[in-house]
Amino acid sequence: MRHAHRVRVRGATHRYLGRQYRLKVRRDEQVGVKLVGGYFQVATKTGSPTEVETLLNRWFREKAVEQFSARVTKWRKWCSERKLPPPRMQLLKMPKRWGSSHRNGRISLNPELVKAPSICIDYVITHEICHLKHPQHDRAFFNLLDQMCPNWRAIKARLEQV
Repeated sequence: MRHAHRVRVRGATHRYLGRQYRLKVRRDEQVGVKLVGGYFQVATKTGSPTEVETLLNRWFREKAVEQFSARVTKWRKWCSERKLPPPRMQLLKMPKRWGSSHRNGRISLNPELVKAPSICIDYVITHEICHLKHPQHDRAFFNLLDQMCPNWRAIKARLEQV
């Protein structure tokens, strides 16, 4: 997994849900980030790289919460039917991992995952949900993962390219 890097303002591109977007920065009293067409449009008071980076990081974190929460919530019924704890999502920066899970139902996801394609996000969440049933990477775990996400190996390989 690539580590976060400082934002370059001129000519920079950033990924969101697997697509690449160019960065447009303008000065404005109303600060914020919008995704319009193929561009991240960042309105900033100063135009400084630090301010742009702060605004972009906040936007990515908000989108990660939205994207991941909605996806994790869809697993509640599945977990309930198997007498597993209801999954609860949290964001956690992890230098070498996309996700982790705890037997109490907590699913920790790396906020950088929001930059990966949707299919990769779904794979990571499915992987962590499978750990609620089978904590180890044993045969039972991989059998369940194969059942829940038959093409997981190809998706994992794609995620490793992000």
